[in-house]
Amino acid sequence: MNQYSKKKVWVQTLRTLLEHRLGGTIHCFGSTNNGFWMRGSDIDLCMVVPNRCNTKEGWISKLRVIQALLKRAQAGRVCVIPAKVPVAKIYANASSAPGSASEKEVGDISINNSIAIDNSLYVKTLAL
Repeated sequence: MNQYSKKKVWVQTLRTLLEHRLGGTIHCFGSTNNGFWMRGSDIDLCMVVPNRCNTKEGWISKLRVIQALLKRAQAGRVCVIPAKVPVAKIYANASSAPGSASEKEVGDISINNSIAIDNSLYVKTLAL
């Protein structure tokens, strides 16, 4: 399976597992969306949850729910990073030992990071 097909499968899997349960929508951004995606690039995603999650604590709480849902579905290992813009790093092959060579980072997901989505659209428009 090529990288684009893998991306499509992961995005659809995450949409199926998360959108209904969290009451939002998943959007790709960054190189995944603006045409500058290269072999080996990860997938940058943002979960947009309207009228909710306006604080860092709220974002981290939603990311922990994402972590639990993916663990329960055995869809991957998730590490929540409480940075300025908190993200959940998603790793494929959850059955492998954390950090092992067979574990591959799939991408990052953030909550209500609309600036990143807008910026990606801007870069895509400039590149046309």
